[in-house]
Amino acid sequence: MSRIRGIAIWAVAVVVLAVFAGSPAQAACEPEKVSTKYPGLAGKTLKVGLDPTLPPVMYRDPKDPSKIVGQDPDMIDAAMKCLGVKYELVGLDFGTLIPTLQANQIQLVWSNIYYTPERAKAADFVAYATTGTAGIVRKGNPKKITSLADTCGVRAAPILGTVEEVAFKEQSGKCVAAGKPPIEVSTYPNAPATTRALENDRADISMYDLVLVDQVVKSNPDKVERAFAFRTNIRIGVAVKKGNEELATAVRDAVKALQDNGTQRTLLQKNGMDPSLAIPAEILR
Repeated sequence: MSRIRGIAIWAVAVVVLAVFAGSPAQAACEPEKVSTKYPGLAGKTLKVGLDPTLPPVMYRDPKDPSKIVGQDPDMIDAAMKCLGVKYELVGLDFGTLIPTLQANQIQLVWSNIYYTPERAKAADFVAYATTGTAGIVRKGNPKKITSLADTCGVRAAPILGTVEEVAFKEQSGKCVAAGKPPIEVSTYPNAPATTRALENDRADISMYDLVLVDQVVKSNPDKVERAFAFRTNIRIGVAVKKGNEELATAVRDAVKALQDNGTQRTLLQKNGMDPSLAIPAEILR
């Protein structure tokens, strides 16, 4: 072998080794190792809280209302199998999820919940996706609302405890500061309740996750329509009670494994959602 050829082969080998050394190892599902990797979880049944009123993310099966189905239940099932841990789904109104977590009545909130600095005071989050937000109004959009700025003086019906409730209240303050009438904000426990408020003329607009709004409009095309939408890049995560480092790490590891092996992407496609919504799993505090 010539000296030049030998040097060339050596150089290629160095580059290949550098590439592999710099590439993060893929996370793997190892349910058989739960007792050594996460001893505090071994043999336990985790209670996972979610609001089953938000198709296609989570909702009760029309053929069997005792069963909760959708994107989040699919991810929960895959993650728990990946960890080797048993679980139980607990259906709750959205506004009660974090208080129930803090009261130790559930161990996780896996319910399309947005990470915010305020919520991070009550729980740690494992972020794994992002989203957009949309306004929903009665069919025909009688108040001609095309943006959040158009909501001065109208009746808003956000879901209790959501970032949209905060957004309406902040916008109401801007309306007053501009010499316009405030927004009349009345909260509701879940998305179906806000839809009924719109249908019964008790509210002019609601606002929540873009995917969920589009599903509600698709299911009720003669009653409601989307007024506006915008990509927020708000991060969605799994909420874990503060201080439970082992559980937060386990969930992060499981979600990362499901991302690396393509499961999250497959489930998003199965449930009619955009796979590009996925973001690398990380713990946020």
